[in-house]
Amino acid sequence: MKYVDFHVLVRSTKATIKSVELSGCSDSDVSCILKKGTNVTLHMTFTLKEDAKLLTAKVAGIIGPASIPFPLPNADACVNCGLNCPISTGTTVTYVIQLPIRKIYPQIKVVTRWSLIDTNQNVVTCFVVPTEIVS
Repeated sequence: MKYVDFHVLVRSTKATIKSVELSGCSDSDVSCILKKGTNVTLHMTFTLKEDAKLLTAKVAGIIGPASIPFPLPNADACVNCGLNCPISTGTTVTYVIQLPIRKIYPQIKVVTRWSLIDTNQNVVTCFVVPTEIVS
């Protein structure tokens, strides 16, 4: 499933998202099906507009007004995720990570928000994708 401009949540001055792909999803899907007990792999390619020393990933499910954090196995986007930090202005990189869909998660339709945050807590990239957690 590829989401470029339509699902970009924050028009960051820090980076431009080029592409987002989630394993197991297709462009024609209304929402991405996330099966409990599996992993979803994210590939996000973006170009930095400012230098970044470190980046931290944050994932949350948005249900109504609530934002519920999803724990990541590795929130440090600069370690084992395809990024070599620090990253210079103008550099295009691809962030890759697997998100486990835990069996304890409820079966629910949820909008998932994925962000990369810099050391000053500024949003560098952020996108949303409609998802559905199933057994």
